[in-house]
Amino acid sequence: MNRYVDEQAKSAEVEIHPYDEECTTLQISRLNAVRAKRDSSRVQALLQELKEQARTDAVNLLPKTIELAKARATLGEICGALREVWGAYEEPMIV
Repeated sequence: MNRYVDEQAKSAEVEIHPYDEECTTLQISRLNAVRAKRDSSRVQALLQELKEQARTDAVNLLPKTIELAKARATLGEICGALREVWGAYEEPMIV
């Protein structure tokens, strides 16, 4: 808790970007189209190779990541594979 609260700052209005359902629908359909056109078994094999490489410090992960991007893997899939190996960063509590 902050003892020194700026009373003027508490009343400041924050403009929120409007949610656009049409944009969301468009992005989902584009993602589904990419997934439908790619070789999913190749993407899965490459993701498995990335996870195996991520378990060691001796391998540069960038070439495999580039190969995954060329195979049309999504950023979420690549990050998810790395998260499986390394976990997710959680900022420690400062007390």
